[in-house]
Formats: sequence, C-alpha cells, structure tokens
Amino acid sequence: MMENSFNTIIQYCEHCDKEVTCNVVEKYETMNSFGNEASILTKRAYCPYCQHELWVGELHDFNLTQRQAAWRRENGYLSIKQLEELPVKYNIGKRPFSQAIGLGEQTFTNYLNGSIPNKSIQHLLVKVYNNPAYYLELVEQNKNLLNEITIIKTIKAAHDLLGRNESSTLFLYAAYIIAKCGDVTPLQLQKMLYYTQACFIIFYNKLAFTDECEAWVHGPVYRNLWEKYKDYKYESISQAVQVPQLKSDEEAILNIVIEYFGKYSGKVLEEFTHKELPWLKAREGLAQNEPSNRIIDNDLIFEYYTSIKNKYNIVSLADIQSYIDKLW
Repeated sequence: MMENSFNTIIQYCEHCDKEVTCNVVEKYETMNSFGNEASILTKRAYCPYCQHELWVGELHDFNLTQRQAAWRRENGYLSIKQLEELPVKYNIGKRPFSQAIGLGEQTFTNYLNGSIPNKSIQHLLVKVYNNPAYYLELVEQNKNLLNEITIIKTIKAAHDLLGRNESSTLFLYAAYIIAKCGDVTPLQLQKMLYYTQACFIIFYNKLAFTDECEAWVHGPVYRNLWEKYKDYKYESISQAVQVPQLKSDEEAILNIVIEYFGKYSGKVLEEFTHKELPWLKAREGLAQNEPSNRIIDNDLIFEYYTSIKNKYNIVSLADIQSYIDKLW
C-alpha cells in the first residue's frame, strides 16, 4: 500500500517476512534505455532492516515511464507532455488534429497513449510543434476532413501563435545577452544566439525561435538582427539595454550560453560553427569567402544538435563544456 505518494511507504518485505515503513529514495542512475545508456531519475524503496530493495508497483511504473521518456529524448521524439500540448496550442480536438496533419482519425490518440510513431511521422510532429506556419499548410491540405467551425478555430489559434512575432523572441534573447554580458560584438551575439538555438534543442527538445538563419562566410547569421546592429561592425554593442522579462526556463538556457559560450570571442565561436554540419551543409559548393544568403534549415539544425546530444550523452552543464572542448 502506498502512503504519501513517493515519500513514505508501508510495504511487505519478503526477506524479513513483515510489513516495514521506509522512505522512497530518489537518485539518478545510468540505465539501459531500450538499447541506449542514459542517466535517468529513479525512485526506489529499500527495507530499513535488511536493505533489500522492495518491489512497489507504482515505483516500477514510474521508473518505466522515466526510461521511456529518456528513450524519446535520446532519439529526438516529442515527449508525451509535448504531444499533449499540440491540440491545446492549436485549439482543436485530438481526433480532428490527427486528421488536420494528415494522419488517421485515431492515430494521434494512439501516440498519446504510448505508441511510437515511425521516424517520418515523428519528423512531421516535431515540425508541427515548432512551426505554426507549417501546421497551417497541413490544415489547408486536409480541410476537407474538418468541419467549418473546427477550421476557423484552429486557423485562428495558429495565426495567434504566429502573431506573437517569433522574431521578437530572437530580439528579446539578444537584449538579454547584451544586458547580461555588457561587452559583446555583433559577431559574438550572432553566434551566441545560434548556440541558444542549439541548447534549447539539446535540453528542451524544441527550437528557441523559428527565425531563418543564413550561412554567411563568417558563420550562421540572423539577418534581421544583423541589420539592427551592423553599424557596430567589430566593436562592442554600446546601446543601453534593459534586461527583458523572460520565463525561468528561457533564462536558464541563456545563462548557460553566456557562461559557456560567452567567454569566447566572436571569431572563436565562428570557428566552432565552421566545424559543424549545419553551416557546412548549407555552404556546399561555395568557395571559402564566397558571399551567400543560403538558409541553414531549422530542421537540419534540430536534427544535428539532437544527434550531438545523443553522441556525446549531453545531460548536464559539464557535458556542454566537454563538447566545446572537442570543438576547440
């Protein structure tokens, strides 16, 4: 029997042949998560007399759920929580949402219940999660499967998401970095925002923003941001900026970027990006100093940093430094 869920339990110990009261121990363990090793938060109960682990159904279910969540993270799949967010953010029921994105009426519900989509469908779900404009394209393609009221409501929700001005997120993050660093050049700022995108993918499995990133000679560049600060050239941005109000999870990632990437010059960060696939792929066939406005596809950025997270088993801040050391 469970009492005070996941804190204290009374459970039968077969070794002591009696019921015992014990605390539930939370700890991170390196476990095999369906073929891959991962650091997973587990909850276990031990007999206070003989120290044997007790089998508790609720704890077993919790640990299994944690293993499944780790597998999803390691393989670039949306979490169950992220899947649940999809019909809510687009103001549509689960079944019509499934049809709106081109799946069978029951298919999305099956995924919510734990079924694993194939890679192509998972790619679609991630893109829909990150890109309301892409969702609107799918709704247009499949509107014959939806009733008029549903179409109106979900299109409005998608436009509302777009109307929040995705680019303003980029500029808010830029303002935060400028205000916190106090001494940052436009080149350095561009690369720190690029690595903000990378860290959001690694730690939150989502894009920080959907602004297009161009593969310039000196690395990834967000053109609108470049237009704003281009007059500073190679000098530090001297514009007075107040620290914007952000969510705690946003600040957490930006503080990681400032601590781990902000200590390097813009030229060093540029060299880092030149060693990574997204910039290299976008500039295939171009000469070293050939100007270009080719787009570094956000899907490629997402896939690349998901693979980096898996390859280097990045689960902590220390792991970020280890990856930087490899680039260095």
